[in-house]
Amino acid sequence: MGKINWILLRGLARENAHWHEFPVLLKKCCPDSVVLLLEIPGSGEKYKSNSFTSISENVKHLRAEFLSKTSKIEGAWGIISVSLGGMIALEWSSKYSDFEHVVTINSSLGNLSPFYKRLKLSTYMTFAKLVASNDVAFRERKVWPLSSNYSVDEEKLQVNIDAAKARPLSKKNFLYQLIAAATYKKPLSKLHGKLLVLASLKDSIADYHCSIEIASMYGGEISLHPTGGHDLPIDEPDWVVERIVFVTSKLFQ
Repeated sequence: MGKINWILLRGLARENAHWHEFPVLLKKCCPDSVVLLLEIPGSGEKYKSNSFTSISENVKHLRAEFLSKTSKIEGAWGIISVSLGGMIALEWSSKYSDFEHVVTINSSLGNLSPFYKRLKLSTYMTFAKLVASNDVAFRERKVWPLSSNYSVDEEKLQVNIDAAKARPLSKKNFLYQLIAAATYKKPLSKLHGKLLVLASLKDSIADYHCSIEIASMYGGEISLHPTGGHDLPIDEPDWVVERIVFVTSKLFQ
């Protein structure tokens, strides 16, 4: 297998800062690979832009950015995507053959899984409180136990708080991203890339059966983590990297 370069794409209300050490770990395991972080419009460095209310519009925007940044980079590409980012990755790879490998983490699709599994009922009230609050530190501290099953890492939490202050996600853009995720249905065509699905058995946001449905629908390889939370790249970054490197190098040659 030749060199695989990687695109990293975050999910709802998250930005590149929320990867924390994951890109470094990935690069350490794949030293010859290029690791490129993209952001959904309305998030991170694009916080002044309007988010899109459809997955297809996100694909159009991100693919144009991808092509402009990678035209002179040799090697095949894969995409590693979390939650809403996974929906974008699936739509992208159903329309274009840009990726040899597609990795989704704790994602879901509208007409494969019911709404109460895509977003567990227990999280709806918490989300409503978070959207209503203007206290950045409060919001990020409340998000932590939703996305992580482990003790709060105060250093990482502070990074999240600082990112939210420096590049605030507007309430409108949060709503737009939520609409895009909630209304998205499964791609009608097969995927061009080989699929690896990662999920958490104890995900507090999305039921892991949503990921099982995705893997079953598209014939993808699936790995389930027994204790990690929704944000597996934060809770179990070494495991995520190991799974990606192992599967792409051994099973999909």
